[in-house]
Amino acid sequence: NFYDLLGIDYDADNKKKKDAYRNIIKIYHPDSNKNIPGRYFVKVKHAYDTLINKKKRFRYNQKININLNSSVDGT
Repeated sequence: NFYDLLGIDYDADNKKKKDAYRNIIKIYHPDSNKNIPGRYFVKVKHAYDTLINKKKRFRYNQKININLNSSVDGT
C-alpha cells in the first residue's frame, strides 16, 4: 500500500510524509538512478500525492479499509 511504499505510519503528519517522499525520490529518481524503472518513481509520486491530499487520502483509506476515526475534512 501507499503507506508501506513511503515507509510511514498510517497516522503520519504531512511533514513526515514529505520527508519520506523526499528521501525516496533522492534515491529512486530516474536522473539519479538509471537502474530503477521510471514507473517506480511515478508510483511513489502518486502515493505521495494521494496521501498528502485530505480528500484523496480519505478515499484511499476507505478503499483499503483503514479507519482513523476522521472525516474527509480532517475532523
